[in-house]
Amino acid sequence: MNKKSQIAIFVIFGLILFIGFGFVYYMSNQGAQKAGIDKNTASFDSSPIKLFVEECIEKTAAEAIVFIGNHGGYYQVKNPKLHDDDYELPYHIYNNVDFSPSLDELENGISRYMDINLDSCIRNFEDFGKLGFQIKHESFNSNTYISLDSASFDINGTVTVEKGDTIMKIENFRSDIRNAPLGRFYDVSKEIVKFQLQDPSSVCLSCLYNLGEKNKLSIDVSEYKNSTLIFNIAARNTSIVSPEMQSNFTFAIKYTGFTCQNLAGLEDPMFLLECINAKYDEISNKTSLKQPIDFDRLAKKGIYIKS
Repeated sequence: MNKKSQIAIFVIFGLILFIGFGFVYYMSNQGAQKAGIDKNTASFDSSPIKLFVEECIEKTAAEAIVFIGNHGGYYQVKNPKLHDDDYELPYHIYNNVDFSPSLDELENGISRYMDINLDSCIRNFEDFGKLGFQIKHESFNSNTYISLDSASFDINGTVTVEKGDTIMKIENFRSDIRNAPLGRFYDVSKEIVKFQLQDPSSVCLSCLYNLGEKNKLSIDVSEYKNSTLIFNIAARNTSIVSPEMQSNFTFAIKYTGFTCQNLAGLEDPMFLLECINAKYDEISNKTSLKQPIDFDRLAKKGIYIKS
């Protein structure tokens, strides 16, 4: 074999190696992009870090669903609300007015819980720090999407991973929670509100039973003090993530058991104040006098208010 032939063989062999290494590099970068990883001469596997964040998202999302359900669809319970040593629940109906949350409020409440509590699971990646990683992340911004029996979470944020001279960025995360019937709970709660607005002075137990059977849910209603009913909607034999995480949806309804002409036993300052204002308007119209409320005079007419 002459010298020219040897040189040609070496050139061809070199081209084959070059193309092969180029292909491997291209496929490696394509795989990283699909995984949401930005590679700068990466020499370590970042998938455990991404998996760790996704597991924290799933855990925190399950906790958020349980928390929001226990508080009638809110992260922070709004007025009017039932608040005492036993409960902190929103009134979905108060004096025949609908105060139930919208689906947007429910989803935003879950997202708010995620944004505040996700870091407590991640713990600043301290376990990875012990392995020589330096990890920083931006504040996470969550978006929640509730379906009938599931929930999806898009988490926007960048995690920067550094080890030695290598830096990686992992961007944006997603998680889906199955067996999470919060959307079904919400729809059923709206049906209950509809029933009660149509007949605010009574509860249709057969309607609740049929509604539960239709949706494969348990609906319990209990009478509380001050003309308040507490409704609890729960799934049958369904847990989120683990058997310990049972979800439900609990809220209160104020029914019209009292009137301003019949206040016996009533200790609700909000309702009493409405009665006082109505009585004041009545007195003012009769006397054509605009003056401060005379509480002693109202007391003589059977109107009292307790602090």
